[in-house]
Amino acid sequence: MIRFLVLQGVIVFFVLITSSYADDDSITIHFYSQEVNSTHYKEIKIEFDTYLSKFGHYKFQPYTNNTVFEENLSGKKRFLVMLSSRYYMKIHKQYRLVPLLAAVINGNKFQKSIFVTRSKSSDINSILRDMIASPMNEKDAISELMDMLGRNQSFSEVNLLTVPKDIDALISVHFGIAQSALIMNNPFITFKNLQPNMCKNIVVFAQGKETLSLILAAPDSFVNESESVVSIIENMPKSEKGNQSLGLGIEAWEKLESNDYSIK
Repeated sequence: MIRFLVLQGVIVFFVLITSSYADDDSITIHFYSQEVNSTHYKEIKIEFDTYLSKFGHYKFQPYTNNTVFEENLSGKKRFLVMLSSRYYMKIHKQYRLVPLLAAVINGNKFQKSIFVTRSKSSDINSILRDMIASPMNEKDAISELMDMLGRNQSFSEVNLLTVPKDIDALISVHFGIAQSALIMNNPFITFKNLQPNMCKNIVVFAQGKETLSLILAAPDSFVNESESVVSIIENMPKSEKGNQSLGLGIEAWEKLESNDYSIK
């Protein structure tokens, strides 16, 4: 009886230690992007995790909320992030991130902000007084509109409808909840291909500067150690199963250097 209890205690201890080691040894790819529809995140996570599990203790974790996303980065050193370039620019200094790969989507690793409307009206003041849908906050949205439309325009009466994703902004315009939307061009292209009827009355009014699309990055202290998993992710689009697992419209990855002009 005593032997059994001792043995049982050893087994429990071993299981706890093994479990703890597995948790510490795992590497998470944290994903957040305002430009991707979150409807299928559950399926994408399952596919991603199934594919990555063949290579080691890797897991994919998507987020619909940027606050929760950042909370899960805080205090950690061994992780990767997959995020939009505009969000990368906001947080890379705080988390000491180094860009490693840029996603190629719709044949291009670059994208741009676009301002779309439900009509071909050229009266910009009238358009700006109507409701504008965007996943950007008010400060970023106005700054982006100023760059697109000129700083001599009046932005004091801008009515912004903040939505979770670019696709939500497009849907708001389609149903007349908003008269225009400030979004990125890649989601617009994808949505237009999937739902041409919903986009037939939506026109591009203005365009912004090009930026990179999705970026894969790591903390500077983890760059060398992350080479294996980065290579696995880089090669995912090259295999049929890996490409299916991505589920984010990524056609390829291109290597980046920290001094790349497009992410300064």
